[in-house]
Amino acid sequence: MVGNIHMNLEGRLVELTAKLDLKIYCRYLQTENGTSVMYVKLKKDTYGTLQAALLFMKNLTAKLKSWGSTINPYD
Repeated sequence: MVGNIHMNLEGRLVELTAKLDLKIYCRYLQTENGTSVMYVKLKKDTYGTLQAALLFMKNLTAKLKSWGSTINPYD
């Protein structure tokens, strides 16, 4: 049995998601305190994939910082 996870996306991630297909995603877009917000329901396995990608980016960023790299503030 696959459960569902409820989460909210904010800011730049919402804008990028909406650009994929505005016809589909525009009805889910909201603005709260001047920030774009989208509330979504994900299947448990999709959420796990997102978590894995986030952990990978955090680990990669930490390793690159430890080697002396700096983060571009525009990215």
